[in-house]
Amino acid sequence: MQWLSRNKPLVKHVLILMSSITLGGIIYVLLAQLSGLLTIHEFEPHPISQISFLLLKICLPWLLLSPLVTIIALRIPLSPVKWASPALIHLGLFLLVSLAHGIAISYSYHYLEDMSPGMRGYQPWQHAGHFLFGDSLFLIDIIVYTIFISSFNLKNFYAIAQQKELDSVRLNQQLTQAKLETLQMQVNPHFLFNTLNVISVLVLKNDSEKAGQMIERLSNFFRQSLNDNHQMMVTLKHELETIQNYLAIEQVRFGEKLSIEINCDKKLESIKVPNMILQPLVENAMNHGIGQIEGLGKLTIDCNQIKDRLTLRVEDNGAGFDYKQNKQSSGIGLTNVKARLQQIYGDDHQFEINGRAGEGVCVTLTLPLQKAERT
Repeated sequence: MQWLSRNKPLVKHVLILMSSITLGGIIYVLLAQLSGLLTIHEFEPHPISQISFLLLKICLPWLLLSPLVTIIALRIPLSPVKWASPALIHLGLFLLVSLAHGIAISYSYHYLEDMSPGMRGYQPWQHAGHFLFGDSLFLIDIIVYTIFISSFNLKNFYAIAQQKELDSVRLNQQLTQAKLETLQMQVNPHFLFNTLNVISVLVLKNDSEKAGQMIERLSNFFRQSLNDNHQMMVTLKHELETIQNYLAIEQVRFGEKLSIEINCDKKLESIKVPNMILQPLVENAMNHGIGQIEGLGKLTIDCNQIKDRLTLRVEDNGAGFDYKQNKQSSGIGLTNVKARLQQIYGDDHQFEINGRAGEGVCVTLTLPLQKAERT
C-alpha cells in the first residue's frame, strides 16, 4: 500500500493507458464486425467472442505485464541523443515479453479450455505459434509495447525540444542585445564628437550659456544611454524622452534654424518598442538632411495607432535623396534598424523610406501593436 501511495501518478498513468488500449480494441472489434455485415454476404457476427478474446487474451495479460514493462520503460529510457542501443535492448525485451504472452495463453488454452479433437495431440507450447501469428497476437503486442514505451519516454523528447526552443530564444536575445550595443557604439561616439565640436565653437565665441546647456544635456543623454544599455524593449514614452534629450542638444546647435514637432497620443506611450529604434532615424535626418540645407529645417515625429498596428514616422525637409535609385546609400544606421526589426518581429513589420533630392526624407515603421505590448 505504501508503494501505491508513493507511486500514485505512475499507477494512474498505467491504468489510463490500459483503459485507452481496451477501449480502442473494443471499438476496432465493433467496426470490424460492422464492416463484415456491410460487405460480406451471409456474414455471421461474433462481437461477444471477439471482445472476450480481446479482454481475456490481450488486455488481462498486458495488465499483469504492465508493472514489468513500466519498470523496463523507466530503466531503459529513449531520447533523441541516445536511442540506438536502448532501441535494440527494447527489441530483445519485447520478443521475450511477446513470447511469454503467447506461451501463457497457449498453456491456458491447452489445460483450461475445450479444444477440438485435432488440437489435443499437440504439446501446450506448440499452440503459441497459432496465437502469436495466426491470431495476430504478435502484431498487437508490438503496438501495445510501443504505446507503453512511447508514453513513458515522450517527456524526454519534449524536454529536449523545449530546451532547444529556450536556447533559440536566448540566442536571439543575445543577438538582439549585441546589435543594440553595436548600434550604441556607432551612435554615441559619432554624436559625442559632433557635440564636443559645437561646444568648442561656442566656447571660442564666449557663448558660455549655450555651451553650459549643451554640456548638461549631453550628460543627461549619455547617462540615459548607459542606464538603458541592457534593455532591448522600452516604452514609447521612454524612447521619445531619449530622442528629446538628443534633439535638445541639436536645438542649441541649430537655434532658430530648427523646428521640431513630436505628435504622440498619450494612450500610446505605454506601448513597448525596440530600444533606440528612432535614434538612428532622427540622427540621419539631422546630419544628412537638415544639416545640409541653409534655410529652416523641420523635423516631424508622428506616432499613430491604426487598428492593431503602431506606426512611427520620422520626416524631415532636408537635402533628401532618391531612395528607390540609391538603396545602397541607406548607411549603417538604417541598415542596423532594418536588421533589428527583422530579428525582433520577423516579417511581421514594415520599413518604408520615401525621399526625393531636395525634398527631404520620410521613414515609416509599422510594428505589430499586440506583439509590442507583450514583449
